[in-house]
Amino acid sequence: MGIQRFGARLRGHAVKSVLGSIEKPAQKSLAIIDGPGLAHHIYYKLCHNHIATTGTITYVDCANAVARWLDDLRSIGFMIEAVIFDGALPQAKKDIRIGRLQSYVTRLQTYKQHIGSGIPRLSGEARQNLPPPAFLVFAVVEELRRSVDYARSTFVVQGEADPYCVAAAQSVSSEDLDSVVIFSDDSDLLVYELGEHVSVVPFRDLSESDAGSGVVWTCQQYWPAQIARRASPPLSDLTKPAYYMAQEPHLTLDHAYRKTAESDPTKQDDFAAFLAAFQTAEETEIWSNIKKDANFRATLAARDSRVSELIYDAELTVNGKQEGALRMYLPFQLDDPARKSAWAVGGGIRNLAYSLLLHSLGSDFSIQEYRRGGARISSNMIEVLTLEDTNAQLQDLLSRIEVTMAQAADIQLDALHKWRYLIMQQTLLDIAADGYALPTTDEVMQVVTNKEPRKWHLIHLSAQYQAVYYSLRMINQILTYLKHGGAYRSTTNEQSVVKLAAQLQGLPGIAAFFADSRFSSQLDEQKAWHGPLSNVLMALGGEDDHEDQGPKKRRKKLKKSPQGSKTIDKLAKNPFAMLAED
Repeated sequence: MGIQRFGARLRGHAVKSVLGSIEKPAQKSLAIIDGPGLAHHIYYKLCHNHIATTGTITYVDCANAVARWLDDLRSIGFMIEAVIFDGALPQAKKDIRIGRLQSYVTRLQTYKQHIGSGIPRLSGEARQNLPPPAFLVFAVVEELRRSVDYARSTFVVQGEADPYCVAAAQSVSSEDLDSVVIFSDDSDLLVYELGEHVSVVPFRDLSESDAGSGVVWTCQQYWPAQIARRASPPLSDLTKPAYYMAQEPHLTLDHAYRKTAESDPTKQDDFAAFLAAFQTAEETEIWSNIKKDANFRATLAARDSRVSELIYDAELTVNGKQEGALRMYLPFQLDDPARKSAWAVGGGIRNLAYSLLLHSLGSDFSIQEYRRGGARISSNMIEVLTLEDTNAQLQDLLSRIEVTMAQAADIQLDALHKWRYLIMQQTLLDIAADGYALPTTDEVMQVVTNKEPRKWHLIHLSAQYQAVYYSLRMINQILTYLKHGGAYRSTTNEQSVVKLAAQLQGLPGIAAFFADSRFSSQLDEQKAWHGPLSNVLMALGGEDDHEDQGPKKRRKKLKKSPQGSKTIDKLAKNPFAMLAED
């Protein structure tokens, strides 16, 4: 819904509270947590803690910090009922999502204009001014699901997290509890009918200190039922005053109380639609099913929200409950804003994923990808493969993975590095097929070993590498859906689908894949990577140029190379060709 400035207008109605401490823990208190909000709160908290220092904040760092936050919450007496993550966002939020993505483009452009061509090591302050890491929330979900302590309380839902936080709170019996606290920065939660025992604590108003006696948490706490009772006459919830506040961005709550008393909003034509946005009957039913059905819960939790949303929308469209093109909002990448979006790389794999999904569901709907296009967020209509091409590309991808994994085994790369090798190969293939300059071996090594890039062309290469990784992750999750959901059609090559799904089960998780590459010495790192990566570049017609030769010069050399031209012509016809060769 998004009531403009609603939280700011209610700040005077919050209560400053001590949630608990190790010395005096909270009693009979239950926590329900907005998962995406927590992930971003922790990330920016890490940035703040490193405000004057430099160094990479990894996905491992973020996931570990989230777990520590939950540990501390338990240490002050809270039981954790649920950490809830989005599984899909409604189509009505299209403009909001595009606006958020566009703001990321603006922040990225501003940063580049400010620092110029050279990139200093990023301080925490600099990171606070940049968009968050592309796969932050997905990585946190994945690591919590692997946690012994928090796997059972981590949920991905079939919609937005916020109303499910409300549904979870409403479904908790208050008989044995003093309070239920929802941790979220979404002030719209205050509008729902939450009941006497439920409060909302924004992350931004939370202070976690380490006193002499241990951890102490203080906050600004909102009790919606108590706030509603202050109206004259008393109200059971805030929906009526919130209706007037949604219409007038500067109307205070006290003035809204008076308007409610003077004019019953239920008589307004649009009040029913406003009220419907704060009802949770559907979420309550689905939440109950998620809690009861372990398979349903596991299926939802195994997919990233963008993939879940695509599948959910595809099912709705196939069943006639939704119209229009399917939309994929790709995670925002930190790439070079002056260049073509890094998501141009990996497009063939994603196209195969979309085509498999649509053919298996027996539909011919179009798909739009939303990503950066120059200085704007734009949609790209995806040309779905024919059934014949889908099956051919499916077999090509399967063969490519098998051949490349065998090559990686021959050069004695371990399981994690095999995937890094495969994904960097595909990245370089796509770059070459698109007619762009290939990087040097040393530059490729910096990316594949997850070194922090210090030049814009390396930032862009790193983003392209991430795009290929995520494209494989997408097709893996779609194949798992088709396999376990029994959504195959006889027209799809089921045997290849099963084999490819089995191959992709070994794809590392986000935190592990993008973790620091730990070699005992730089010499060992060189031995492991330099030869294999150099061979890939040479096969594509690249040269191990010196780093001081710019991208334009390297591009000219690539175009002059007969071997490079021949290889690229071949790639244009079949982007998987080179890697399927011994």
